[in-house]
Amino acid sequence: MVKCPCTRCSLAKSKTREDIEGDLICHGFLSSYTSWIVHGEDMCVTENARVPSDSAHVELDSTFNLLDDIFPDISANMNEEHEEGLSGQPMDTDRPSASSGNSKKGEGFDEMFADYNQELYPGCDKFTKLSFILKLYHIKCMCGISDKGISMVLDLMKEAFSHAKLPDSFNDMKKVIRKLGMTYESIHACPNDCMLYWEADAEREVCKVFEASRWKDTKSTELSRSGKKKKRSPAKVLRYFPLKPRLQRLFMSSKTAVHMRWYGSATNNDGKLRHPRD
Repeated sequence: MVKCPCTRCSLAKSKTREDIEGDLICHGFLSSYTSWIVHGEDMCVTENARVPSDSAHVELDSTFNLLDDIFPDISANMNEEHEEGLSGQPMDTDRPSASSGNSKKGEGFDEMFADYNQELYPGCDKFTKLSFILKLYHIKCMCGISDKGISMVLDLMKEAFSHAKLPDSFNDMKKVIRKLGMTYESIHACPNDCMLYWEADAEREVCKVFEASRWKDTKSTELSRSGKKKKRSPAKVLRYFPLKPRLQRLFMSSKTAVHMRWYGSATNNDGKLRHPRD
């Protein structure tokens, strides 16, 4: 089974060589797939990669490096597996891989890598589907655009550019961002900032200080027409951004890892104190 590089599968599906041959004849080869990293080539973007302009090359190169930083084990396993397959040696079936489909990380890598190789629209050499989603979400965060606002922008772009490979909704865009690992935890809080409904108090319905309700609607939960309970909205929500995964990401990225380890790798030969490290 090999990743199919046709325009319809976009390296997201594994098929036999006979099926891939038929797909390539019917649908054509994925023009943006110039570095064959899932078919034996090294995990790098070559100088003659798919884009002629320097700015587009830097944009796509940074997106590719982002995937390599997030899934380093999967990337290494992919190269090892294809090298073993090309050399005729038996592959280690016990080792988790992106193509096996058993690992959630592997599935996430396959989906994001398919988006990375999919052109935003036919003939686009500046953006792929993944790089455009990341750029648009970055603009949303930097400019403080609301979720409703970015959803309206997406709907307008889909209506104006029907041939572009845009996400179906803002929720689909957020699913892509969540795969990058930079998520947050939603913790219900007392509207008077007395306490958090967390850990031992996670199941409480009222504040233990002033007995304020946890929910916006203090009435009993009403039944909907289908007979199911309506979901209540919390009175206040604390969005907690865990520190540990963000520190891990700084060490994982090839661009920031050097700066995070400088205190252990740098040398001070003159004996002068310039930093607490000395």
